[in-house]
Amino acid sequence: MIDPKTLREEDLDAIADTFRTPKECDDACFEIFVHNKWSLHKAMEWAKSESMLTKRAAFILMSALAKAKSDTPNFVFRLFLPVLVREYSDKRPEIQEAIKSAFDAIAMRNDALQKSVQETKDRLI
Repeated sequence: MIDPKTLREEDLDAIADTFRTPKECDDACFEIFVHNKWSLHKAMEWAKSESMLTKRAAFILMSALAKAKSDTPNFVFRLFLPVLVREYSDKRPEIQEAIKSAFDAIAMRNDALQKSVQETKDRLI
């Protein structure tokens, strides 16, 4: 059993490099990465990855953080929005699904974030 709190930043990268399926990626994000102190940093960093599963991990991790970290202030999730917009042009289905998941999870946190997400999505159309 992996203790998320003991993992170093490079451990997260090493685990991400082992992903072979979207399910492995998603499970690691929701069960391990979300509970690690490097989670916010990795969500931002991995969004720039060329690797499909590492990039997917960025957005699934954003979704996991939105669902699990009730004490995180809104501004953190607003920082994710420009990243989601920037990467929206990646049309790989696995990435589009993860971006949608992140948008939806952020919007479900509260009315203010729902409004921010809707305004962001309106600019994409």
